[in-house]
Amino acid sequence: MATAGVLSKGLWALPLMLNGDSSHTEGYNIPLTGATDVPLTTTADKPEQMITLYRGVSSKAKGSMYFEAMQGIAIPGGFRQVATTWGPHRDMELHSGGDNLSIWTSWTSDINVARDFATGKAFYTNGIPGIIMSKAFTTGQAIPNPFTLGESEWLVPGVTYGAKVQYVLPRSK
Repeated sequence: MATAGVLSKGLWALPLMLNGDSSHTEGYNIPLTGATDVPLTTTADKPEQMITLYRGVSSKAKGSMYFEAMQGIAIPGGFRQVATTWGPHRDMELHSGGDNLSIWTSWTSDINVARDFATGKAFYTNGIPGIIMSKAFTTGQAIPNPFTLGESEWLVPGVTYGAKVQYVLPRSK
């Protein structure tokens, strides 16, 4: 029982020592901690710049991409790899060259480009139904891809949630 009493008194003093209260020790009255004024920094004078980006997903998209798009979700192709020794890549040039096993999803600032991808304009003569996703990003979240100038492509790393969904039909010719 004597051990428990000593142990409990020792533990009782621990919070005081951790908080810098050394007044219980004779001849040692220097506080270990104290209040310090920390200047506040604010970015209120520089509001974050936002950009609305669009992503076209056709109803013939690979795997579950179309169903995820229906829910406003975009998942990078590199996150879909089941077995790999190197994981998804970060190379923007490889991504724009067709190697979509990356950390990026492709978005565009041009809604017409998104519509072309959604309706399969480049792949199907009569077009197909699709989805245009839209979402506002800060310019730090999305990065313009310098390797695909004709598409106004922006790359967004990681999974994107909460995009607005608009169903589109092919344009009549």
